[in-house]
Amino acid sequence: MNKRQLAAYMMMFSGIAHLLQLALMGTDDPDTVNGSLFGSTFILVSLLLFTRWRLGLWVGVVWPLIMGLGASYRIVALSPTPQTYLFTLIDFAVVALCLMALRETSATDANT
Repeated sequence: MNKRQLAAYMMMFSGIAHLLQLALMGTDDPDTVNGSLFGSTFILVSLLLFTRWRLGLWVGVVWPLIMGLGASYRIVALSPTPQTYLFTLIDFAVVALCLMALRETSATDANT
């Protein structure tokens, strides 16, 4: 499994887990609802990462970075759930994997 595929599977897991969080925790807390709905967009990111398009890697860097920074803010300033820590870790791991994959494809493109 290469870095891109690993990032795609992590995003798919995160997107589905965000939706499950909404189903399990309910809709009483607006922070949970907003986080779950935004986190479900990771399913789209994973689908882009499963393609061979370079755009997928860039989306895999930018969107999880934005969402990871938002989750980090929630950890510091708001009331995080235990899942917030896991989702934040996944976000930043995906950013790193996509950056490494972009670097590898740039090096490959430069050598050809």
